[in-house]
Amino acid sequence: MHVWLTCWGRIPVKVELIKRGVKNLENNLCPLCNSVAETVSHLFIGCYGVWRIWAKYSKLVGVEMALPGDVRSLIEMWGTICEPKFKEWWLLVPFAVVWTVWITRNEISFCGKKIDWGQLEQTIRLRLIFWFKAKNGNCTLSSEALYMDPTLAWGRPTSNGRKRNDLIWSPPPSGFLKLNTDGALSKGVGGERGGIGGLLRDCSGETLFQFTECVGSDPPAWVELEALRHGIAMFYDSEFAARNRLIAEVDCQKVVDWCKGLADPPSMVQETRVIYNTNSYSDKLTHSTWSLFASENIQSGDCILKVPYSVQIASDNLLPKIKALLSDKIGTISKLAIILLVEQKMDQDSGWAPYICCLPRHGEIHSTIFWSDYELDMIRQSSVYQETLNQKAKIEKDFAAVVPVLQQFPDLESITFQDFMCAYFSVTSRAWESPKGLSLIPFTDFMNHDGVSKSILLFDDDKKLSEVIADRNYAPGEEVFISYGKLPNASLLLDFGFTLPCNIHDQVQIQLNIPYDGILHEKKLELLQHLTPKIKVAIDRNCSEDTFIIKEVRSPLGKGKGLPQALRAFARVLCCNSPQELIDLAMEAAQIDGRLARSPLKDSWKEFKAHQFLLSHITHSMQKYDAAIKSLALVNCPSMSNPFTIRRQMAHDLLTGELRVLRSASTWLNNYCVGLKSTINYPRH
Repeated sequence: MHVWLTCWGRIPVKVELIKRGVKNLENNLCPLCNSVAETVSHLFIGCYGVWRIWAKYSKLVGVEMALPGDVRSLIEMWGTICEPKFKEWWLLVPFAVVWTVWITRNEISFCGKKIDWGQLEQTIRLRLIFWFKAKNGNCTLSSEALYMDPTLAWGRPTSNGRKRNDLIWSPPPSGFLKLNTDGALSKGVGGERGGIGGLLRDCSGETLFQFTECVGSDPPAWVELEALRHGIAMFYDSEFAARNRLIAEVDCQKVVDWCKGLADPPSMVQETRVIYNTNSYSDKLTHSTWSLFASENIQSGDCILKVPYSVQIASDNLLPKIKALLSDKIGTISKLAIILLVEQKMDQDSGWAPYICCLPRHGEIHSTIFWSDYELDMIRQSSVYQETLNQKAKIEKDFAAVVPVLQQFPDLESITFQDFMCAYFSVTSRAWESPKGLSLIPFTDFMNHDGVSKSILLFDDDKKLSEVIADRNYAPGEEVFISYGKLPNASLLLDFGFTLPCNIHDQVQIQLNIPYDGILHEKKLELLQHLTPKIKVAIDRNCSEDTFIIKEVRSPLGKGKGLPQALRAFARVLCCNSPQELIDLAMEAAQIDGRLARSPLKDSWKEFKAHQFLLSHITHSMQKYDAAIKSLALVNCPSMSNPFTIRRQMAHDLLTGELRVLRSASTWLNNYCVGLKSTINYPRH
């Protein structure tokens, strides 16, 4: 009965419980992997550890399978790949797996147990033995023998009687892995359905991972291309990419020609000297973002690609019937997001289909706006935490404003907040300011970011096109980069969904507050507001605080640019203990250039105190960062392809970069204070 309910999606997984109105669930994540929403298909097929169990059993009988996307299809298929005389044991496998996974899931959810994949596999095997012997009372095999070699009970399936040696697979050379992908369309109730699948194997033929997913009813070549794209993305998202090179094998000549550059590129790219692929560190983190690679020699100063204005997506592409219903308060980003959603609904009828089908989907994006509360806790120490909450609140507000409009169109009323958030992210991470306003420029955004690249997007109003000029030479096969700007990991993570391991542009946001101490508090506030207009002081009943940006201080000896002058000025004002000291600072500012406390205090002791205050504040922040980074190392994850593992690495890149900046500031302050000590006239007590 349980397996029957599972086949029809009637068991109470978290996603179904939420649909039924059940509240107070801690989250909707799968208890086994704690990284993906718990649906029936994910729990029993897609969860990485469960998938490995299916793969082990299929490999045990010499069958390499791309699992279907739902339990019902899996069980129907399971019985077709074995000769009748061998089915008794074989047909018990899916029942044992499904039932044991469900029991284990409940023990984790309700009894607080932790997942033990080895124990789970052992329980499945023991349950199979018990069921098989109970069903076959005349079985003479011992339980121990069946446990050691299950093939004693089931024969070697032959996939509908066809001999496996009819299917020739050539192994890759040493140092390479081979990815075989396939896409297919099948007719059924409701029209055509597409499916994709793939296997990654090493030179010995061992399956390292496999995947299967349902897709839309796209043309066959597009389904094949989607299978290849998905497989390549999974490879570069896995632990195997760091040690191996990839050979991809597909059976669609159109896809092969397109990837080799023999066929015409998508029509919206007027001129291109690159090929599409997936690679690079940032691509691994964004999971399925496309990259661009040189298809021929490119010299510095050459044009890499050109995209005409006519195919760029701007707010004026919004359908008039939708635009007429939108409030004037709806911003350009939301309008562009709506355009993407409309074009996605049009599928292959959209003029931008070749571009839009390559945009990342939910589950493939690692911007912090898609992180769970648990994942966000990893970066609570960073300013990105609060910025993420602010961004999510803004997106929710914008979605609430556009929902009444979308509901007036039958094709759009099914759009969810998740759909809108993905489209919104695509705009914020990919749009450029162009002569047409904020615009999406197809395929240009496939170029990955390089912090030292000088290539930028240029606009030629005379020729009505956008172009990118190479800033250096590229050999065929090299990835072509562009600069998104001098951005710290905080911006890259929130706005683009990736980080760099050692980002030279990292910075830290710190906050200082003015504790309430009567009349002196008010005078400090007044002085800061009038004589330092660039400093925005947030007035609170108990304290006022200001935010400052610190970048890495390059000099280890306290020389050079040092800390921001505004931060040091704020500390000098903060350490004043009398109204007269504040008056003296105001008079000094009036005599120079009007800027408050920009010069060292004449009293070396007070100057020392002000900078010791900053040093103490930064040291305290460093301790918090250090603790946060150490806590990341305590979490274990079974696979590098697990989204949580990827996001943990991003959190590590973010926090270690910001800690590096704080340490440089601490070193600078410490050296500055050491230099002051020799000039201090200590106050007499």
